[in-house]
Amino acid sequence: MPHNLPLFTITSISRPEGYVVLELSLLLKDVPGAIHSVSNVIKSYGGDIKWGVTHESDKPGLAWWCTFLLVKEDSVDEMIESLRKLDLVSDLEYTVHRDRIIITRHHDRILSLGGRAILFRTEWLKHIHAAVGKTWGTEGAKALAYIVGVDMGKAAHKSHVSFIGDLKDELLSFLLEMMGGTGWISGGSWRKDGEKYIIRLYDLFECEIAGESHLVRGELAGYITAIRGRDYKATEVKCKARGDEYCEFVVEPVERVYER
Repeated sequence: MPHNLPLFTITSISRPEGYVVLELSLLLKDVPGAIHSVSNVIKSYGGDIKWGVTHESDKPGLAWWCTFLLVKEDSVDEMIESLRKLDLVSDLEYTVHRDRIIITRHHDRILSLGGRAILFRTEWLKHIHAAVGKTWGTEGAKALAYIVGVDMGKAAHKSHVSFIGDLKDELLSFLLEMMGGTGWISGGSWRKDGEKYIIRLYDLFECEIAGESHLVRGELAGYITAIRGRDYKATEVKCKARGDEYCEFVVEPVERVYER
């Protein structure tokens, strides 16, 4: 079932007396059973794994397993030494956390499709949206967001093609998966009606902060413009901010869309 992902931040772990939260990053041989072997060592010291993620490394044949766990403070040093002795462990880093709000200290950036990604809380985006509106006026802010979105859509299409190939219309499914994976939506679908595209998005972040969509609306237009090689425009015909169950966009061909 879909659920909220804390991303490298754990805000509430019940910590019994004598226990600490241990952030553990292990560079392991990328072979079956590697995490199982490490987990058995942690279990033997009474460690309680709370959350973890596996990701690639820049070293061939090795992968990172990064986790947060509860462990008795007086067992930390001995457990770490036992882990270091495992043949499967190429490198190891650990940090003891005692604060209530715990943020990873072992990762300095997030990568997406080979590029650096950053996180914005929706509260920050509300301030950005309000500031743009004050500066450019309501209609100016809408037009600016749409123009930026069109350019973003074209750039996203180019990036996606470089990674998975030119799948034409099927790239839309990949776009929606990416939007879901990065928290822009909770889910989405699309279908064609002649030359038109009907795109349905659930829990679109932009409508939460702005009451309607212009940035994402422009992105959909730009993405489909790149797919089809001719200009498309996007219109939001349903919006969750207006009481609908989802946001729905009609993307259709036109003679010209906004360009820089």
